[in-house]
Amino acid sequence: MRSRLKEVLKKCESDHVPNLSHKELFLATTDILPVADDKKTWGSWTFVGFWVADCFNLNTFLIASSMITAGLNWWQSLLCVIVGYTMVGPFIVLNARPRAVHGLVFPSVCRTTFGVFGTFWPIFTRASIACYGHVDRLHNFPCNLLALSLPTIWVPIHKLRWLLFAKAIVGPMAGLTLLGWSVQRAGGAGPIFSQPATLHGSKLAWQMVTSIGDCFGNLVTLIVNAPDFASRAKTPSASVWSQLITMPLGFSITSFLGIVICSASAVQYGQPIWNVVKIMETMLNGADSKTRAGLAFIAMGFIYVTYITIRRGGYIAAIVGICINPWLLYKSPQTLTKFLAANGIFLACIAGPMISDYWFVRRGHMRINDLYVADKKGWYWYTRGINRRGYLAMSCGFAINLPGFIGTLQPSIKLSSGAMRIYYMMWLTGPGVSGLAYYLFCLISPPQGMNRHFEEIDESSGEPRIDHRITNMAQTQNNQETTVLNVIDTNSEIEGGRTDGDDGDREVSPNEGSALRQRVNTDTNTNTPAPQV
Repeated sequence: MRSRLKEVLKKCESDHVPNLSHKELFLATTDILPVADDKKTWGSWTFVGFWVADCFNLNTFLIASSMITAGLNWWQSLLCVIVGYTMVGPFIVLNARPRAVHGLVFPSVCRTTFGVFGTFWPIFTRASIACYGHVDRLHNFPCNLLALSLPTIWVPIHKLRWLLFAKAIVGPMAGLTLLGWSVQRAGGAGPIFSQPATLHGSKLAWQMVTSIGDCFGNLVTLIVNAPDFASRAKTPSASVWSQLITMPLGFSITSFLGIVICSASAVQYGQPIWNVVKIMETMLNGADSKTRAGLAFIAMGFIYVTYITIRRGGYIAAIVGICINPWLLYKSPQTLTKFLAANGIFLACIAGPMISDYWFVRRGHMRINDLYVADKKGWYWYTRGINRRGYLAMSCGFAINLPGFIGTLQPSIKLSSGAMRIYYMMWLTGPGVSGLAYYLFCLISPPQGMNRHFEEIDESSGEPRIDHRITNMAQTQNNQETTVLNVIDTNSEIEGGRTDGDDGDREVSPNEGSALRQRVNTDTNTNTPAPQV
């Protein structure tokens, strides 16, 4: 029974280089090694397609339309969207740049800031957010609807660009169709753009600040794991301007559609409906077959899923994402914005130290091989594999926003206006405070590799690449095992007085047997030992 269980567990193992210890497997699995050159397939247009595909989703529509229900008019909401998403762009490019240069993925990059064994919390936080779905509800849909998205999880990231281009076509078509339909039903654009704001003075100003934070919270997950797709860039420059321009432009256009559609619902139904799905549901009341067919097309455009994680993690996230009932987040605009804010605090405080470490502490200097070894002399060993500076800095960024976060979750708790306003600006205070704190901690206690001059360089480039070293080590170990087995077989044949030859089986004389045994033992003893990782 036990042997059978071991066989099952062996078959369930992910692809990895054989004959490695558990520690070596943890530090250098196939998925987190530097991306091979043949898998760097994303050009500038692939990144454009990625952001166009990502921006046209239900969540982006809902965030924009929630600003209308919060009391802003159309142009105030659009201004918040433009400012919010434009500010996200530099964060994504800054965090993605070193990964595009060296081909590193998020779990590996985290080790530069939090240590080779200190990445559990950042990875867990990011993985838990991956389970959050963009599904409003499954009412009136068959339960096997979600199965339509499962095949896309199987596609590797470096081959994902064709799915991105497909959604980059379907998504805008669905959004523009619903926009034209809503404007036509509202009697034109005039009544939509003439609606006034319901907030004034300081309340209006701080609501706009909060709305900017909602936009930041919508994309903070992609700020943190920007390395996962930037590492697939053909060249480092392919991930810069294509993201810096396309991302804010695409999300601003999509949000504008959501703002207009929500404003049109106020003209049609007397009050704004923030949920696009509910707007389409309202359109169905008394609708003819053509209207129903059109809405079916639009709905299919919104549920076309493209973004995936590594294969097995994607399937796990798909299962957990159903179990946590993500559609409950859309009960009201307040519920959604609270979730986005909480999401933004945790991940922004992770992104701050990561950006600070590369651009201001080590200034582009890295040792790629040290990311995958438990070497006490390595740059990223810190204290038993954990960088206390990273965790202290992350705590500082979270602590300054904690009072306002508690006040949002429990409105009955009375807090000062200053504490709440700091929280409203968490998109700035979170990464700003944590990144600055990390830099100051490094000035007080400099880590290995801290530099005064900026240069994007791998200081371990003169050494064999870590993935090549691991592969060579495994091959050497396999060769040793094969040699030992050959020795055993040969010794057995010699002891039996027979050996195989080109002319068939023949007897071996004692002198020949002694010479053969001496040659085999010499070959085994001179075998090159495996390098240590």
